[in-house]
Amino acid sequence: MPLDLSNTLVVGISATALFDMAESDQIFRKTFESDPDTAIEKYREFMLAHEDEPLKPGTGYPLNQSFTWP
Repeated sequence: MPLDLSNTLVVGISATALFDMAESDQIFRKTFESDPDTAIEKYREFMLAHEDEPLKPGTGYPLNQSFTWP
């Protein structure tokens, strides 16, 4: 039986709002300007090289913290 959400506010928050991903975004955008064919690969390499570093909170983080989860 599907979950009835008709009386529930559902909020979606993107990862880029939840976390500060400005550095990785800048790498992607700079690479895309000069060489669009490698932009995704450079972004992926950056993310893998930093995968063990916790992301800093972004602009949407306080909103997420304000919710009471069941």
